[in-house]
Amino acid sequence: MRKQRIKGMISWIFVLAVLGTVVFFRDSAIAFYCVVFWFLIPFISTALNLYIRKNLKMEIFCPASAEKGKEQSADIFVENRGKLPVFHSFVRVQMKNRLTKEMTEQDIEIPTVTEKQTKESFSFRSDYCGYLTMKVTGVFLMDWLGFLAVRCKENGTQSVAKTVVLPDTFVPQIVLEPAAGSTEDAEEWSPFRKGNDQTETYALRDYAPGDSLRQIHWKLSSKRGQLIIREPSLPEIKTLLLFWNKEGQAEAGEMDTMAEVVSSAAQMIWEMGETFTLGWQQNEESCYMPVGTEEELQRAIAQMLKGEFPVEEQTQNTYAKVIVFGMENQEEGNLPDELKETQVTEVLCAREPERRIAEPGRIIYCAGTYREDLIRMEL
Repeated sequence: MRKQRIKGMISWIFVLAVLGTVVFFRDSAIAFYCVVFWFLIPFISTALNLYIRKNLKMEIFCPASAEKGKEQSADIFVENRGKLPVFHSFVRVQMKNRLTKEMTEQDIEIPTVTEKQTKESFSFRSDYCGYLTMKVTGVFLMDWLGFLAVRCKENGTQSVAKTVVLPDTFVPQIVLEPAAGSTEDAEEWSPFRKGNDQTETYALRDYAPGDSLRQIHWKLSSKRGQLIIREPSLPEIKTLLLFWNKEGQAEAGEMDTMAEVVSSAAQMIWEMGETFTLGWQQNEESCYMPVGTEEELQRAIAQMLKGEFPVEEQTQNTYAKVIVFGMENQEEGNLPDELKETQVTEVLCAREPERRIAEPGRIIYCAGTYREDLIRMEL
């Protein structure tokens, strides 16, 4: 917008100087009236913009989710409820990533706006995952030459759009040591996924070549006159917690890396057939969301990136095994009280590559080489 204003002012001064020269040397009445008209153009159009600005309303829309590092499209809708058109305007959009605390501003140029609604598309990009909010912070109506600006009233610019920028997950090899719980302690079984607990039935189906004879339901097979296979159930032992401690001092790239590590580990552990709870701490508050289905996993990751605490959040005070993700410079005292007496394995992000040292119960990786450092995790 600044370049447009400078360009418009230079054009105005240049034409005004030319017309003034003609008046001075030729004493032309027509040239004199042209000078007066040209001089008054920006002030007349600015006065009209002062009237028009109260009739404008802005709304911004963006997709619910976006890919990291790729250009995405969003729309601004401008509604002119007055009768006079707007010839030239700028909309200032503030974009803030709630996860990484990054904030940028972008000026969107809007062409002529008549009495009807006008849509203007613009592109945005986030190099880090997280929760991106877009807010219209200002609307500026320009004079006909484009260097005098009139700011619209705030009641027409209160529009906010939100989008989740998804992390780029990777596939680590995870060796998950058994927690204190066992299938004998289970009181519930997953209705969505089969497992290896032969004592409970997940589903019944016809025999197929290659099925184990131990899975045959002999009593039901004898009744039906054909072999019936009993699929084992997956016990839901809610003793495993993946917890992201966000309270440490981390840069934007480090927050992005930790988000990818937590999301990748959660995705891989779920694919291994484990049920667990995904938790995080932010602003000295903790949130816990149990994960048993793919939909619950995706919803928990989205809430974790947003840093919001859903109404249906559930808490559990005791866990047999806790995997804590965070920064290496965090203190153990930052953990919630209910996690300090449990079996904890730490997966920590370090800033100095030379400090990636293997320690019992602790995995340290560097933000720049995390995919190589975490190709295998023994948790």
